[in-house]
Amino acid sequence: MAFLDVDPDCWLLALNYACRMMNLTAEKILGWRTPQEVATGETPDICVPLHFSFWDIVHCARHANKQPCSQKGQEIQGRFVGFAWDVGHKLTLLPLD
Repeated sequence: MAFLDVDPDCWLLALNYACRMMNLTAEKILGWRTPQEVATGETPDICVPLHFSFWDIVHCARHANKQPCSQKGQEIQGRFVGFAWDVGHKLTLLPLD
């Protein structure tokens, strides 16, 4: 976290991200399978986490602003803190603005 200059209040998000990445890493003791594969029986797609690293700058569409005179397609800049594995498609991000 110090190397990336992460806000100290985001320690739980960083820990959650690290645990998720460890669940996608093959281990020798598990026969070179991932813990997620051993637990669920499904081979995880490890290409998904290769797109972003923790605390990368990301740009996301703002959907909450639905005022009559607002501009469509407004973007916000935030920090990538993980993936929303249980919501949307595989590349649904968790941005922190």
